[in-house]
Amino acid sequence: MGACAKNDRHLVPQDLGSGPSIQVYASITPDNDGLWSVDITTSELVHGLIFDRNTGDHRQKSWALDDSAFILERIDQKDIVKRQDGAVFNNLSAKITPYRDPIIKEYTLFGAFTNGADRVYAGQFRLSAVDADFFIMPTAQNLIFNPGNFDSFFGDNERRNGPYSLTSKSHQSDGYVIYGDVPVTELAGAKFMIDPGAPEWIATGVQNFMKSGSDYFEQMLGPATGPDILTLISFDPDETSSGVSIEGGVLADQVHFHISGSGLANPDPDVVNHFGWVAIHEAAHTWNAFGAYSPEYFFIDPNEPENVIADAQWLHEGGAEYLTYKAVIRRSLTSAEYADSRLTEFYDECVSALKRGPLNLAANENRFEDYYSCGMIIGLMTDAACRYSEIEYEDIWLRMLAKTGEDNRYGQELYFDALDECAMGADANRAIRQMATGSIEDPRIFLENAFDQLHVTIRTDRDYISFDPDFIRK
Repeated sequence: MGACAKNDRHLVPQDLGSGPSIQVYASITPDNDGLWSVDITTSELVHGLIFDRNTGDHRQKSWALDDSAFILERIDQKDIVKRQDGAVFNNLSAKITPYRDPIIKEYTLFGAFTNGADRVYAGQFRLSAVDADFFIMPTAQNLIFNPGNFDSFFGDNERRNGPYSLTSKSHQSDGYVIYGDVPVTELAGAKFMIDPGAPEWIATGVQNFMKSGSDYFEQMLGPATGPDILTLISFDPDETSSGVSIEGGVLADQVHFHISGSGLANPDPDVVNHFGWVAIHEAAHTWNAFGAYSPEYFFIDPNEPENVIADAQWLHEGGAEYLTYKAVIRRSLTSAEYADSRLTEFYDECVSALKRGPLNLAANENRFEDYYSCGMIIGLMTDAACRYSEIEYEDIWLRMLAKTGEDNRYGQELYFDALDECAMGADANRAIRQMATGSIEDPRIFLENAFDQLHVTIRTDRDYISFDPDFIRK
């Protein structure tokens, strides 16, 4: 995540458990050196995923806090943190054991914090990784401070809305805090917790965009099968910021957005369009992430890219982008010019991505952006291949999910099986498999030829690329 993020460049895991969220209680006390230490305990089980790198197996598991397989332990390593206002205290973090990931050393977790009558939304904090033989994805979401400790932690004169920055020896974590009660609003059964300082267009826009996108997804994919979603929105009117940052991400029962930058009181139309795109993308994940699950960012042997352990990121993230594009086009949710510019941007980015190597190696090389751009183009190839069969991309998703086993895990082979049912599915499969696992000498010519095989011409005779025939706007 970062300034001007396109959408949800999130590193949070998807939930694989069905039980309650972990309730974490942090008892915060100063030590003899005037620094802060934190005892973290819990009253709930922890639900998560274990991935065995030796066998490739993954399974769900629940742990109690005293189970040695999963530990959230006291912080006593004197990891110094300094806030922007000069206050110094120990970093509030959680140690996860065992854990190993050669790619992601830490990930960001968002949550709603509460202290009795006061509710605080904390923009983000990080859980650090330690080495072990197993990869564990906890699904903690709602964190609770013990009543009485919160005031002493921040101090009465620091109780204000605004951004904060926690800097430790390993990283800097920027976030946003809201003090006081933040009401939960509902729209068509969806729940929203919105920063009261956010401009009205953000508050109404996220609800309308997500509802409109969700209506389209439900029409095409059926009702969402995941848990009820709470959408959290924080707002930082940073007048010193250059540009606008719109960040989003998902947990199992939570969608979160953080909007910051200057000029947001009266935003440029492109900012509103961009915000709408991100909101609809996150809504799409309630269909393509929670109907069936695929572990994210798993290690893939760089010497054998065709031997995919988990290959669904161009389906998960790229699929959400393409579902967003279709919803935007079919329901006119942004301007047509903006949608065309996004398509052109993704096409050009995919060309660059394929120059860097196979999609299934992107995670190993920290190329997460490539999943979004090329996943979008793969969606276009799918619809192009299936248009004569009166089958659409959304139908391929449903057919793929119907092929999953007891573990509800989807991936490229199930996708290829479903795509084979289309009139030109074999042609599309050859191109997509090459994008995922092979090397491509000239990606731009490769994509032009791939669409030509699907009887589609890529037109570049105006500012934006387009497809002839236009099989999306129907």
